[in-house]
Amino acid sequence: MLWHTVQLTTMHQFLLPVFVAVLTWISYKVLSIGRRDCYLPSGPPTLPIIGNAHLIPKQGAHFVFREMRKKYGDMFSLKIGPGTIIVLSDRGIIKQVLDKNSATSSNRPQSSVAQTITGGHHLLTMDASPMWRSFRKLLHQEMMEKRCNDVHIAVQNAEAIQLLHDFIVFPEQHMSHPKRYSNSIIMSILFGVRTPSTESKHMQRLYDLMDHWSEVMEIGATPPVDDFPWLKYVPQGLLGNWLSRTRQVQAEMNSLYGDLVRHVQRRREQKGTVCSFVDRVLDQNSGLGLTDHQIYFLAGVALEGGSDTSSAVITSCIQALVHFPEIQKKAQAEIDAVVDESRTPVWSDFAQLPYVTQVVKESQRWRPVGGLGIPHALTADQWIDGKLLPKGATVFINLWDLHHDERRWENHDVFDPDRYAGYTMLASEYANSSDYEKRDHYAYGNGRRLCPGIHLGERNIFLGIAKLLWAFRFEKATDSSGKPIDVDTDYQTGYSEGFLINARPFACKITPRSQARHSTIMREFAQVSQDVFSKTGGTCAYKTRHGTGSDPNPSADESPGTVEATSPYLQVKKLDGTHGTSHAPHTAVNSPNALLSYESGSMVEGLAPCVDLWLTQNAFTIPSPTDTILMASSPEEASELGISDLLANELVELFFDNVHDSCPIFRRSAFRQTVLHQADMVGSPFNGLSTTSRLILNAMFALSARFSDAVVLAHIDPVSRGDVFMARAIELWELIYRESREELTTIQCLQGLVLLSFNLLQHGTSAQTWLIVGNCTRLAYELDLHNTDADLAVSGTESTLLDMDENMAREEKRRAWWTIWEMDTFSSTISLRPYAINDRQVRVLLPLSDQCWEGNTPLISSAFLGPCFDAPWQALGSSQNQNERAWFLICLAVLRMACETALSPMASLKDVNHIDGIIGSLFLSLPCTFQMLPKKTEIDKSNWHEHSWIICSNIVLDCARTIIFNKHYITERSACSMIGVCRAANLIPLQFIPICSPFIFCALVGPGTAHVPADRMPLRNDTANLPDGVWIGDINGSTTGPDETAVQLVELTVESGPVTFADHPWAVEWDESSNSRSGNKSQAWCECDCSGVEKAN
Repeated sequence: MLWHTVQLTTMHQFLLPVFVAVLTWISYKVLSIGRRDCYLPSGPPTLPIIGNAHLIPKQGAHFVFREMRKKYGDMFSLKIGPGTIIVLSDRGIIKQVLDKNSATSSNRPQSSVAQTITGGHHLLTMDASPMWRSFRKLLHQEMMEKRCNDVHIAVQNAEAIQLLHDFIVFPEQHMSHPKRYSNSIIMSILFGVRTPSTESKHMQRLYDLMDHWSEVMEIGATPPVDDFPWLKYVPQGLLGNWLSRTRQVQAEMNSLYGDLVRHVQRRREQKGTVCSFVDRVLDQNSGLGLTDHQIYFLAGVALEGGSDTSSAVITSCIQALVHFPEIQKKAQAEIDAVVDESRTPVWSDFAQLPYVTQVVKESQRWRPVGGLGIPHALTADQWIDGKLLPKGATVFINLWDLHHDERRWENHDVFDPDRYAGYTMLASEYANSSDYEKRDHYAYGNGRRLCPGIHLGERNIFLGIAKLLWAFRFEKATDSSGKPIDVDTDYQTGYSEGFLINARPFACKITPRSQARHSTIMREFAQVSQDVFSKTGGTCAYKTRHGTGSDPNPSADESPGTVEATSPYLQVKKLDGTHGTSHAPHTAVNSPNALLSYESGSMVEGLAPCVDLWLTQNAFTIPSPTDTILMASSPEEASELGISDLLANELVELFFDNVHDSCPIFRRSAFRQTVLHQADMVGSPFNGLSTTSRLILNAMFALSARFSDAVVLAHIDPVSRGDVFMARAIELWELIYRESREELTTIQCLQGLVLLSFNLLQHGTSAQTWLIVGNCTRLAYELDLHNTDADLAVSGTESTLLDMDENMAREEKRRAWWTIWEMDTFSSTISLRPYAINDRQVRVLLPLSDQCWEGNTPLISSAFLGPCFDAPWQALGSSQNQNERAWFLICLAVLRMACETALSPMASLKDVNHIDGIIGSLFLSLPCTFQMLPKKTEIDKSNWHEHSWIICSNIVLDCARTIIFNKHYITERSACSMIGVCRAANLIPLQFIPICSPFIFCALVGPGTAHVPADRMPLRNDTANLPDGVWIGDINGSTTGPDETAVQLVELTVESGPVTFADHPWAVEWDESSNSRSGNKSQAWCECDCSGVEKAN
């Protein structure tokens, strides 16, 4: 027993040191995790286990790395657990590590986040594997320099011209146009589908995806689960929900890329192939062996790179041009010496525009699209300057630091293109040069990972910037006080954070440099629309059979089963964007030399015999002027609206800009969601619409078409431009009325009918107009709109009874009701007929301001219009709702009272005086802002909405007085009222006449004038352009001076017969002998051929 005890003691004495040694060794190894070895590049001190992980921020790592470089040198290391990061900020080291040793530095670091999102099929994040080489080869064939010069340059030039056109039409959307430009180019190349407008669903989805992809992939945005695998088991809620965010991006990416490729596959089945990249890949896939998911991401990665980087550079360049105006002037001077006003710059001008090239390079240096380059992973050890870059290390290039190296450029944060003086070659030549000191910038990457789209990107950016400089002046915007608004160019506050970095929205003023340049843009846009955008391919004419070079202009397909012929080429005469009748030799669809073809569209009945210049993928053909333009026979060929997305979008915007103030029935911020909610996610946003939505849109287009500058509408008189849409809207209404009870009894159907009635009433009253307005009224009663706020009538109309959603829904009903009530007032007053709406049964609050409705402001106390006029007058005056339109409706109620009094055979002089007293009291009780504006008041676009209702209110009250005074032939007081109408009407600036309320001004301002945009209105001294018997003069007696207000007046008078636009007491007579006018009414002042209204003598 004693011996056994001694043995145990001896064993314990031996094991204890062993145990302590093992524990010490394990502790040492664990604590050594994160420690920097002596042979690594220097770096900040580490902490046990985590190393330097605590020093990496969630955003803006490139700024932190820049400060580290100043302390630890141009090559320093960071330890993230057992992993090593090497950050490079030296051109020579970058050349050595990533270019010369690219065989061992072309992999990507392991990324669980990227793997989860992409499934390992994303070219940007996959290792340098055989699949990676195959992907790059396919993309290189599509985007090599020769193919860009021979094929893609025509598309790039055409899209750049639309870029200029878009800046003219929608200058306020300057942040979006470069995105559409670059996205449309790459979409055309990859899928054969254009991006015709910023509203294209596939573009919106892509840029949303890119934002989310950028946010989740930025260094520091997710926990380092690859370096610390155990973090995968920590509840993600403690780590910023990184896994949920990752899976969300995965779902978005797979959905978008899959939808686009499936769209091509469906098109191939239905119509055949076109000459797009995805078509060629699908044709070759029997040999390639790619899965669907691999094809999705092969095209998707090219879509990402082609969409975001070019647009970001162009946007930052615009910001620089605003902030550094002297640079803009210098670049424009160079362009003007080479390119005159008769054409825009093209790619062949590149060699003659070295300073513009310097601007392009400086834009890429000044605000790089990425703060850090995409990381590389080393597959073997590299020794650089005596320091080890170990196998498995992650290597970053600090692009921000390289481009803002204060040792190289003292003024690194100043936009100075002169720093690139002499650097006139393309970026690809500098990237491949052995002289690393002369490399211009690092925007396209390094080594074997050099961007395969570098040639396409260079041309995108140069064409975009050169054309914008040629066309526009970019200046600081001004606030309401006229003070310039500074542009935030700071890379930290003025730019977004993420994997990709873009300028945040900024304000600027963009104007064409001259009218000649404006005209050139429109002309070239028409030309490229015809020569490039209209080369469509509903089916591929060369699906199974190809033409030969002996056929100079193939126009038909000999293949069986094809519906229409499409040439596989663009009519490119030379490589500078001009087009002619010569054709490139056509080749097999699968050949990288085959040119692009797009999906076909259709013509719209009644529109111009020319190409639709707002082309989407729905392109128009060009018939002869005598041809009948018919709708597409196949629904696949165009959207249900029959016009391009861009024209449709423009007409929607023109409605809200020019018509909606007078017909405010839609909430602008929610319109697209409510009307286009059934739109396709890929392709046209105007497909898949309900009949009601098409009714609304066509009626809307009928109202806004007269304001459009689209060449497709230019040959049509402005008054008639909406006729084709109006006819279609009437057909749709009749279809709903006959066949769809479910759609008929909806507020949306009523809104479409209101637009239809609104348009018809602008042309006067007729039997058709009465029927449509009557349908409006009956449908409004069917929907019980007259009792919208009946439950509030007892509660004193206090808004707190309603929640926000109920408030917004009711406001939509109120606005529809009051617009119908206004139409009833106008049509019945002008035609001397009884009113269809009984005011005594109305329980609807007056409308709120647009600001309250758009801003979801809780309903404030308002007022009803009822049988007793004093109640709403007093209630509105004491309520919080001081909306100008609400007060206008009260004034209109007085007009109704005046007309009813005038029409009553029992009305006495006492009744007339009573109405006059009400009018006088209301004049005095109107808010102070409603008092008559002084003549010198500056009216502009920003305040026209409010001022228009003020002017209309004064006109309505004076017209009411005129009506009751004429009833009893009180000529002196009637004359005073007429003067009041004249004074109010004379306040209308000439340029705002086209957007005046038609219910007031189609009677007070000539019907023709009300339909003609200001820049096309005849001046008073331009009598040659006026119809016979028409004179436009101001109210104060002056008959000369084009800058004075032009107003044509008629009286809303009550006589024995129908009111005409000619028979009015103050219609002026032109006395040619004395160049003066008299108050006689012997000569008519305006002609109107509207149905139901007597023509002027």
